[in-house]
Amino acid sequence: MSTATQQVVSTAWNFAHVLRDDGVSYMACVEQITFLLFLKMADEQAMPPYNRKAIVPAGYDRPSLLDETGDDLVDHYRHILDHLSNQPGMLHSIFQRARADIQKLVTLRRLISFCNWCLAVGRLSTNPFEGVPKANEAADAAGR
Repeated sequence: MSTATQQVVSTAWNFAHVLRDDGVSYMACVEQITFLLFLKMADEQAMPPYNRKAIVPAGYDRPSLLDETGDDLVDHYRHILDHLSNQPGMLHSIFQRARADIQKLVTLRRLISFCNWCLAVGRLSTNPFEGVPKANEAADAAGR
């Protein structure tokens, strides 16, 4: 495992612990990171050098999430997931039954920052979830 991969996995695992302390399971943590990474990657695809058509509607995309402050951020994140689950096609498939399991503003902000960092470090070649299932099994076996 490369150093970049180890860094990303370690940081993802630390977030899993933070979310677990907030009552969010490890698999729900993976789901939340997946949603945020998807929004980040979809946004990047619509910018240079790719310049592809945006697949996430304006107002429900990553820039709209970053524009929010305070408790509005958590509410808007919930609204984004709900709206995208009702879109046709691929967005519906990805966000179907999506729930915003993150309740704390500070946790959501940290997770958004993690997704930015994760993509900058790994450039999509790193799997932030590598190791989470095994660690989840170990934690469950230990009764945590």
